[in-house]
Amino acid sequence: MLKTTAVQTLSFNQAAHKRLPTGLKPRPEAEAKAGDLLITRAGPQNRVGISCLVKSVRSRLMISDKIIRFHLIEPFLFEEFIALCLNAGTSQAHIERSKSGMAASQMNISQVKFRMTPIPDPPAVRAKADRVEGDRAAVAVRRLGSQADAGRVRQHPTPLRRRPSLAN
Repeated sequence: MLKTTAVQTLSFNQAAHKRLPTGLKPRPEAEAKAGDLLITRAGPQNRVGISCLVKSVRSRLMISDKIIRFHLIEPFLFEEFIALCLNAGTSQAHIERSKSGMAASQMNISQVKFRMTPIPDPPAVRAKADRVEGDRAAVAVRRLGSQADAGRVRQHPTPLRRRPSLAN
């Protein structure tokens, strides 16, 4: 079972784990995997809200209930960028404000509050993705134009039919 100390600022320490308590069985769905973004959700104030990207991990290490795991759904964002944002700037400030608890030694952040964390738009990443898509389209158009010039492109009949004229 991973300890919260396995999650360090921008670093994953798979050596920070303990044996599963007697009587509990491993749950494969809770196993840490490469590509997981992890954030600590409970513990001392200085340990809550720390996040990292798991780049590699040995098998059978389960994520504890004090760690939140998430994956990205936006195709042009990178896990490394998100991990960086969560540990700095506006995103980190939001996480700090969202912590709650009776004492500095017993803090937590709810998943609901964590999901509200603002992430800055990475303009360079978006611009690069747009440029790559634009370059691909330009190459395809040039290739099609070259094939047309060489007479290798067949014209396909239009799938639309003309309506009969009402004037006749």
